[in-house]
Amino acid sequence: RIDRGTIVADGHPGTVKTELRLSGTLRDTGEQLNVMADVTLGLNAAGLVETAAAVIDEAELARIRQARRS
Repeated sequence: RIDRGTIVADGHPGTVKTELRLSGTLRDTGEQLNVMADVTLGLNAAGLVETAAAVIDEAELARIRQARRS
């Protein structure tokens, strides 16, 4: 499941930021996952997403990668 926080302009034209919460169950262990990701979107003049960047805790990302490999 993915839940989104408030979308806010960060002071740079065409750039917005939000937080996403990713929650669910990991495939390999059955452990619960509840992770926050900081997301930055770069928008073009039409308001369409041109770039997207997400920052997530490295340890949590490693857990997700491991589960996807199983």
